[in-house]
Formats: sequence, structure tokens, C-alpha cells
Amino acid sequence: MQINWCSSVPATVPPPAARSTRLRTLLKREGLSGFLWSLPNKIATDSFGVARVMVLENRLAGPLELLPAEPDLVIREMDESDLQRFREPESLLKERRIADFAARLKSGRRGFLALAAGRACGYGWLSRQTEIDARCGIEISPGEDEGYIYDGFMFPAFRRRRVYARLLCTRLDWLKREGCRRVYSIVFSNNVPALNAHWQVGFRPYGQMSYSKIFNFRWRRKYALSPPEAPSQ
Repeated sequence: MQINWCSSVPATVPPPAARSTRLRTLLKREGLSGFLWSLPNKIATDSFGVARVMVLENRLAGPLELLPAEPDLVIREMDESDLQRFREPESLLKERRIADFAARLKSGRRGFLALAAGRACGYGWLSRQTEIDARCGIEISPGEDEGYIYDGFMFPAFRRRRVYARLLCTRLDWLKREGCRRVYSIVFSNNVPALNAHWQVGFRPYGQMSYSKIFNFRWRRKYALSPPEAPSQ
């Protein structure tokens, strides 16, 4: 797998709305006082930042042990009819995000949806082609027998039920059946629940990447790790 720094955004992401439209939306949603109160934080977030991510690898050695799931849990491939679920209160996403999902499905990318008693509780994507992670500013290019798992998320009302690990297992199983011998994932170093779920299904550290930004300037660093022993559970 090749990982390179990249300043582009994924082709599936729709262009942002005009600034005047975004401003009207914010004022309508937060009110003038709420907008003014949050403005300093928005400026600081856009201008300054430090992030470190871990690149994780799963070599798919041996059979996958699918984790036990709750009786009412179903994990299956996502289709266009599922996008409406992300407009419901417990699984609400921004319209721009839903449009991104629609474009991914149209392009042939595969997403998986977790349903608890028929309600969307989480999702996750996988790929065997080049992808761009705009959050980290990197481009990921899997090899011929490699896959990439990305953009996994659990909605807050459904966390702490081991669904995320089960969602990882389902995607690993799909990639293994498609002939992948290695699967990679990228997780922010401070996202402890996501890291623990990855350790649980057999991922190991492969490398780290970090960046710092001040206004429009970024300092980036990429360095490899010698995979240590599996963290204790």
C-alpha cells in the first residue's frame, strides 16, 4: 500500500455551498447570539490544529472469528434506499454528507450499514481502489491483493454495544472473500474506542502520520513503526 500527502478532496464530495448560503444556514440554525458565541472557536479550529493518526494493518491470517452480536442487529451492504435513514433524528447526517454517500454508491464503492431493530446505528466503507482522506490530507492506494477500510462511525445512541467491532469484522470478511490478503485502516490516535475495536479484530500498528497547521501552512511527518505485540485486551 502506498500513502502520500494530498491536498485534494475526494471526487465524490460535493462542492461546498456559497459562503452567503452557509452563513444564512448557520444564523437560522444557531441564531445570531449562538453564531457570535461559536465564532472564535470556529476561527481557531480552521486556523490551528495538530493531529496524529495510526495506520493499522490486518494480514488476515487464519479464519475470521465473527463476534457475537445482539439478536436485533443486522449488518448488510448499503444501497441508495438507505440514504433516507440518515435524515432520522438518531442517525442524522448533514445533507452534504448524504450527497457524498450517494456519489460513492453510484461510483461502485461499497458501504455497510448496521441496523438495530431496524434503526440505522452505524456505517462503514471499504475500498480496493485509490481513496483520499481529506481530514488527514492523504491519498491511500491499496495494492492488488490489499483492501482499505475507512469512514466507520457509530451514532451516539448506539455506542458501547460492540457493534463497531462487528462492523469491522463484516468488512474484513467481505474483503477476504474477494481475495485480499492485507487490509489497512487509518484511525486518529486519540480515538481510543475505535483503536480498541481494531485490536479486537486483529489489526496491528503499521505506521504513524502527523501534521500541524497554522493558518495555511502545514508541517507533515510520516514514519514507520515496527509492529509491536498486540495490546492486551
